[in-house]
Amino acid sequence: RGKDYSLLELTLAKDIGRFLETNRVDIINLETSHNPLLKYHAVFSGTLLFANDPSVRRRAERRILSEYEDTRHLRNISSAILHRQIKEGRFGATKFRVTHR
Repeated sequence: RGKDYSLLELTLAKDIGRFLETNRVDIINLETSHNPLLKYHAVFSGTLLFANDPSVRRRAERRILSEYEDTRHLRNISSAILHRQIKEGRFGATKFRVTHR
């Protein structure tokens, strides 16, 4: 299912891009994405192409907004750690020592 679905998304993005005369098309499956930030930006900054049922769309928007707000604190902590590591020159540095036998 996953591989076939990814191919379908790529094909759909290519077809939409051709129709809109752009190569800047991203297809986000809101049901399978586990990234609250990606889903939030897709829904509230992206362009909706089709919605069969407005009530389902509104429920999805509320759920995604709630998930986004619920994870805000975690994103802030992650950002603070990242900035501290960059400032200290430790970003990307490994804490593991490799020993050879």
